[in-house]
Amino acid sequence: MKKAVKILICLLTVLSLLGCTSTIDGVKTHTVKSTIFTQEEITEAKTIAIDQFHSIFPHSELLEIYYAGDELAADSKATAYYYGGDECMVLYSSFIVAEEDAIVLTPNKKYDQYAWVFVTKDGKMELVTNGFN
Repeated sequence: MKKAVKILICLLTVLSLLGCTSTIDGVKTHTVKSTIFTQEEITEAKTIAIDQFHSIFPHSELLEIYYAGDELAADSKATAYYYGGDECMVLYSSFIVAEEDAIVLTPNKKYDQYAWVFVTKDGKMELVTNGFN
């Protein structure tokens, strides 16, 4: 009986972890809870960043994008102020650079923590900068 309970707990744990990841436009993402931003705002920012990624790196593969978390957002108040916004949201992404897009970056190399920085202005999300920290 104990063994069956342990197996059931393990299965439930695995299933709960599977629900934490999803895709947006074929790009892997996962939910990071926020007390600053709604999931709709985070999804809106992800969609904008994905579109912008495809404009900057049209041949490269965007692997993952996710919200960097409330702690980083709280530390970025000065960034929001600098860009005339109310709040600052940072997304991180991972991607592999295609040879055609490798002007400065190394082709066929995976890059992690490429930042997409947004500020909220009058309730709207605006991408203000992107790049490596």
